[in-house]
Amino acid sequence: MYHSMIIVKKRKIVVDDQELFNRLIGEAIRKSRKNLNKTLDQVASDTQLDDKHIGRLERAEKSPSLYTFFKLYRELDFSADEIFQEIMKQIESSQRDS
Repeated sequence: MYHSMIIVKKRKIVVDDQELFNRLIGEAIRKSRKNLNKTLDQVASDTQLDDKHIGRLERAEKSPSLYTFFKLYRELDFSADEIFQEIMKQIESSQRDS
């Protein structure tokens, strides 16, 4: 029984990291899109992605595949390195706090 609790706790940490990852990726996509004064429809057309899918990414409801991330990175010209550094910083911070 004790072992099960540890597994559940570890899964929760992973889920929280995934949620943080999705939120930060979504924020970066939305910020970059708005800085370029582009609508979801424009980005969808330029990347050949569905506008509803991009919206779900921006709202952190979904994680992008690597290929989708690459298409958005190429179109919106955001810094993938900065995003991943921020994700690492916030994950490490949340793990220290728990």
